[in-house]
Amino acid sequence: MSATTALLRFDQDHPVWTGELFVLAGESPEDLDLLARRGLVEEREGVWSLTQEGTTGFRAEAAECFLDAAPGPFPEDCRQSLRRTRWQLLLDRAFRGRWGLKEFQPGAVLPFWPGLSPEERHRCGTEGVRWLFEEHPAVRALRDRPLAIPSSREEAEAFRAPWDLPWGRLSLDLLLLFRYDFHCYQDQRPLPTDEGGFANTDRLLCRFVGADTTLEDLAAHLGEVHLFLLHQRRLLLPRLFDRDAQEQDAVTWWVGCCEEEGQARELAARWTPLGAQLAAPSLPLDLWLVSREVLEGVKEPEESFWDLFSRGGHRLFCPA
Repeated sequence: MSATTALLRFDQDHPVWTGELFVLAGESPEDLDLLARRGLVEEREGVWSLTQEGTTGFRAEAAECFLDAAPGPFPEDCRQSLRRTRWQLLLDRAFRGRWGLKEFQPGAVLPFWPGLSPEERHRCGTEGVRWLFEEHPAVRALRDRPLAIPSSREEAEAFRAPWDLPWGRLSLDLLLLFRYDFHCYQDQRPLPTDEGGFANTDRLLCRFVGADTTLEDLAAHLGEVHLFLLHQRRLLLPRLFDRDAQEQDAVTWWVGCCEEEGQARELAARWTPLGAQLAAPSLPLDLWLVSREVLEGVKEPEESFWDLFSRGGHRLFCPA
């Protein structure tokens, strides 16, 4: 790899690196040292980031390569940024995904409507989770809306406007859009309401979880997932969110990401009995757990993420 390629690693989605992650990404430690000698990157307690000169150099190199990429400023939560980068690299190398394109978005924040409060979305009890949002008048109106794609963003906004409800924000640690057989769809014009680029993709919605993640924590997050999917399926991309332009299934998986395999097994034992209940408002939807330890142990990449998870993941729920 060249020093130019190495410099362009420091984009807005991956603003900081360690030497270990740099090697995991396929870059040379010598290139990192070269960038440092040129004053383009600097090291703080084992973490590398762009200098002011490096930020300028990044913009120049990106423009010369015709890349729509921005340099990454030093993040508020350095540890979280490094963790997301590690998961991206491990997941990327764990399956081939032939004839497709993997589009990773660390720290993705996805807007959805209506942005109901946790108290309006769910209630946890001894029998699991009760989903309250399904009775909300705006949600009922979405479910009753004819399955037609709005001709413009303005038409979609006209549906939302009378309710005077806020937007919500679904925060993910990692979003993977897998554009399978992308060459079959590359000449299709983007739909005006598909601002997230979800049409003709499979999606993995990844969230960090651990032994201290409670059912209340999970339900609060999944409530946002359900409203996001409802907004996509009933208003923005009716009929085209779960079926692509060639009438093939387009799948959506929620993936809980654990650091240790023991944690994944523990959470699987705790949540699998509730799997159908947790997924119920948004079928079709798969719920999975996978650990960093399993991904690190992959010696030969699987052909697809289906193969990867069936061999190394823990299925909480899969529609029949």
